[in-house]
Order: sequence, then C-alpha cells, then structure tokens
Amino acid sequence: MFWWSCPFAAMPQFIEKAFQYAHEADPDAKLFYNDFGLFESPAKLDFTISMIQNLIAKGVPIHGIGVQTHNTIYIPDKDTVDRTLAKLAALGLDIQITEMDMSIYKNATEKYDAITDKQIVDALLVQQAYQYKDMFEVFNKYKAHITGVTFWGLADDRTWLDSTPVSRKDLPLLFDESLKAKSAYWALVDPSKLPVRIQTIHSEQSGALTIDAAGLENPVWDYMTPVSVTGSTYTTASFKTLWHDNSLYVKVEVKDGTVDAMDAIKLFVDGNNRRTPAYDQDDHAYTYSRLQSQGSEGSYMQEEAGGYKGIFRLPLDTTLPAVGKNIGFDVSVTNGTETIHWNDITGQQAVTMANVGLLKFTQASLYTEAKKGTPVIDGEVDTIWNESSMNSTDRYLATSPAQGAKGKFRTLWDDQYLYVLVEVDDPLLSATNAQAHLQDSVELFIDENNHKSSLYENDDAQIRFNYLNQISSRGTFLRDQLRSVTKTVYGEDHNILGYRVEAAIRWNTITPKAGHVMGFDVQVNDDPGIGTRNSVAIWNNLTDMGWVDTSGFGVIRFVEGEVSVGTTAAVLTGDDRAWQAD
Repeated sequence: MFWWSCPFAAMPQFIEKAFQYAHEADPDAKLFYNDFGLFESPAKLDFTISMIQNLIAKGVPIHGIGVQTHNTIYIPDKDTVDRTLAKLAALGLDIQITEMDMSIYKNATEKYDAITDKQIVDALLVQQAYQYKDMFEVFNKYKAHITGVTFWGLADDRTWLDSTPVSRKDLPLLFDESLKAKSAYWALVDPSKLPVRIQTIHSEQSGALTIDAAGLENPVWDYMTPVSVTGSTYTTASFKTLWHDNSLYVKVEVKDGTVDAMDAIKLFVDGNNRRTPAYDQDDHAYTYSRLQSQGSEGSYMQEEAGGYKGIFRLPLDTTLPAVGKNIGFDVSVTNGTETIHWNDITGQQAVTMANVGLLKFTQASLYTEAKKGTPVIDGEVDTIWNESSMNSTDRYLATSPAQGAKGKFRTLWDDQYLYVLVEVDDPLLSATNAQAHLQDSVELFIDENNHKSSLYENDDAQIRFNYLNQISSRGTFLRDQLRSVTKTVYGEDHNILGYRVEAAIRWNTITPKAGHVMGFDVQVNDDPGIGTRNSVAIWNNLTDMGWVDTSGFGVIRFVEGEVSVGTTAAVLTGDDRAWQAD
C-alpha cells in the first residue's frame, strides 16, 4: 500500500505524476491519497473530493482515500464526521481512518497535572471515551467503505502530542501510561462499562416568575432552548431553566398520554457541586406527582394533550447563584414503572449526586425577533426591513482601547436563509491592516441550535465582512452558502457616514420554523485610521471568546407575524457605493 500526503494547495499535476509513478513501480499496490483536515474544513473536503474526481476521470490510479484523524475530545462532532464520510463514500473508493488519536485539550494554553488536577482529568477522560464511542458508531455505519482504522500510537506513555503544539502531558490513546485499558478502550469493546458522562447546560438570569399558569406560559421561556430527557419508547420529556436571586426555575414538559398514580417529575440539586458519594446538607431531591394538587408554593402542574407540564421553583444556597457558579443538577421522569433520566442514566440520584449533570449560571442574554420575509440582497434598505426589530451594538469589550464605531442591525428569515442588515456609523474607513479582524468590519456569530457550547459545533459559524465585502470565516460555513453586498454611505456633502452590510446566509443544519430560537451576535470592528483596530462594539457577548465559544451569544426567535419593537435608531441615508459578492 502506498500513501501520499500533500499540502492543500499542491498542484494536481504533481499529485497525478506521483500516483502514476508509484503505480508503474508496483502495479499491485493499492494507492491512497492521505490528507489531514477533512473533518475540520468543509472547504478543504470539497476541494479534495473535486480533485480526486478529476484525477479518476483522467485515469489516474487512485484506489482509496485516507483521512488523518487527529481529533480532540471536543471536535469534530458526530454529525460532522457522518456528513464527511457520506461525501467520501460517494466517491466509490476505499476509505481508511489514519493516524487516529484524541487530545484532551481544547487549545494550546490548557495544561493539566494528572495528580493536582485529577478530578478534571478524570472527567476529560470520560468525555474522551464517549467521543471515541461516537466516532466508531459512525465508522461502523460506513463499514462497507472503511477498510481500516489506524491509531497514531498504542498508549499514553509515548505520544507526539506531549510536545506538540506545546510541551505538556496529553492522554490521547486507548491505553494509559502503564499500558492499562482506559475508558476509551472500553468505549470500543464494551460501552456498558463506561462511566456516566457529565453533561453541561446553561441557566440564564431572569426576573422573578410566578408559580402558576402565567409563570408556566411566561414568554421568556420561548427564548430558552429545551433540553431533552430520553431513554424510553413510551415517554419523552424536555426541560428549561432560569434563575433569579436565589431561586432556580425549572419548566418541564412530559409526553405521556396515560395518567398513572406513579407518574412524577423528580429534580435533583447538588448546591456545591462536590458530587459526594452520599447526600450532604446541600444535596436535595424534589418529587412532584402528576396527581398533586395544583398551586402549591413551589410548583404548578397542568395537563395538556398527550401529557402534562409544570413550573417549579427550587431554593438555592444564599451564596448562589452568581454568574460563573456551577451546581450539580438532574431531571428524572417516571411513567408508571419506568423512569428516564437526563444525565445519571444509572438512576442513582436519590442516593448520590456523583453522576448528575452540571448547570452553569449565566447572565441574561439579549433577545430579539426575526420576522419571516425575503429581502433583495443589494445593499439597499428594502421596505420589508422596516418591519424588522432593530438592535444596536451598544456594548464595548473591556479590552477595547476606545469606544468607536457602532452598528444597528435587523434580521429576517425564510426557509432557505437567515438575512442580516447591519448599518455602521463610521466616518473613517480603513482596511490597511493585513489581518482581517483588525480592519473596519462586521462579524456575525451564528449558533443555529442555540446550544451555547464551549467550542464550535457543526451548526456554528463566525463570518466577517470588511467594508469592501472581503469575507473571512470560521466554523462550519462554506463560501457558496452566502450572498452579500456592502455599501459605503455618503451624506449630502459627500462626506462618508459609514457603511452597510447586507447578507443572506443559507441554513446549514436546521429547518427553520416559527418559534425556533438560535444563538446570534453582531460585532463591529473599528480602525480609526491608525492601521489597526482600537474599538470593538458588540450586541451581547462581552467575553471576547465568540470566535470559539457560543455560550455568550444573544438569541433570535423566529416569528411569522409582527415582531416586538427593537432598539430605535436613525437609518443612514444618502448616496451609496457598493461592493457585491454572490
């Protein structure tokens, strides 16, 4: 077998000759094109597939493709791997997963000590095991095409990741430094032996809610993304959370068409998140029977078609909650003799909080509504935009040396696209810096499923437009998913007032509908003529981590009728100069 790996931009003629010469040297050898980044970069994947198709059409002897798989425990996600392998399988060639390992780190700055950081490392290794499990479930789906999986090492005692990209101990393989099987090994051999995976959710700050029908149907819940509770053919449930002062509000909806005396919702709170083997004074379990009397002090439940729902107020320690604090949390739903759980699938929450999920308290996001409608992407403010809620990038990052240009934005949606119009007040435009993020530009941040994850998933994207409509991006986004126009806006005396960005971004993973909520943010970068950015204005996220972490994004809710009134601001008018991209 002959392996050939080359840079992304290598000339196809060079690759063509390499395969031809290798075939001449050994006509019986199977020749594979082996490359990296195919899971991480949709653009590179599509380029590679197109190149291989062209080479095959010319009769070049390529028998398979190798996918270098230096993953992390965070990325790529299962759906991305599935979509990638589906595209590669369509080539009709053998596929080999090569150089597989899985770093426990999310970036080059993290570093953990196996002794002093044991609790953190143990949790990361459980996450690693489930990530390996997810990957191999997808590999098995394509077993008719995948002819081999090769690991980049045997055990954690020797791995190239100990020195790359920095010097630190990494643990990327199936066996530990003593050559003992890790959870990652059992994930492939016998997943029933895996520890429980600790899932994380975010709870946003809100005002006080009433524990009655009005609180249950409070519109604020419409902006929260439901968390699913599964595990049964007959019962499903979902929940949402909010917090105010020292109360945690939980809304639970259960699909269960048969009323039974055993039907109940159970909520579990580990106030200090210590996860002790037995309950201590901060650990609490709350049970709410479906048949309970309505309107009790801390709970309200009501029947609905096909099931029931309720709102619950749970007391928290006086030192909690505060932004950035964490508690242990879990939800169980009993239907007759069977119970399903959100996190601790072993069902031991009534005895120990060791395997409950993790709930993080966060500040309230800014919310807006997007009306269904389709504008013309030409840089003009069509009439339909006047029916949209207007919002402003009124916040500045703490790291911003100055408070410069700001923007006003509006959004629309239809079955194919998210539409965004941003109008920036900026009388001095510059794109002289070679780094795109330091030029006068607008950045859009998208989290289609509003998952608020700590790293980008397959539905997340960052797209940057400078005022000349030069585009750069990060995340799962393809250039052909976008149409955009930018226009410089002039006043009556021909002085520059600023610029507009109008864009249509095709949906990547969702089928939009009224009521859907997505994570979203807008950022305005300002170079005041000094050759670099000195001001960053943003709508919601003040963490300066939106390029990698979606948890700080604001929220858009899709509606079909009239939208709520947004921030009012004057619209730039005057003569326009346009740059267009389709």
